[in-house]
Amino acid sequence: MDSPIISKITPKTTAILLQLSEHLLHKDYILWVDNYYNSEAKATFLKSCNIDCVGTVKAKWKSMTKKLQENKLQKDDALAQLMAQTVSLGWRDEESLTMISAYHAAEVQTVVKKGKKKQKPVFVIHYNQQMRVVDNEDQLLQMYLVQGKNK
Repeated sequence: MDSPIISKITPKTTAILLQLSEHLLHKDYILWVDNYYNSEAKATFLKSCNIDCVGTVKAKWKSMTKKLQENKLQKDDALAQLMAQTVSLGWRDEESLTMISAYHAAEVQTVVKKGKKKQKPVFVIHYNQQMRVVDNEDQLLQMYLVQGKNK
């Protein structure tokens, strides 16, 4: 990989993320990332390059607080961890979710779902809106996949 920010010791998922986003560096973008490519270190690095990183993250990673790692939140509970340039969030609705954002503050917004009002973290709302587009595109592309021959 010919890049000044990627070296031979750069982990593979980090190298992929950096290679795909290198042309966005220092241009004030928001990058929406799933947990396979996201971490506190990556979000902090991208923030230093004027890219805000938002997405899910694996709760078991060492940079998460013990409570987020254990993820024993009750329904509708949220726990935020403020770092130097990011916010990590654990939230439980039907399932547990752990996220990190270099763009959002730890704020909640009232949403109405099935006639009931509830508080939901703002960056969960934004992430769901943005990733819905990606999921729809993936679903449409799935119809056009051609299965190759198995040996």
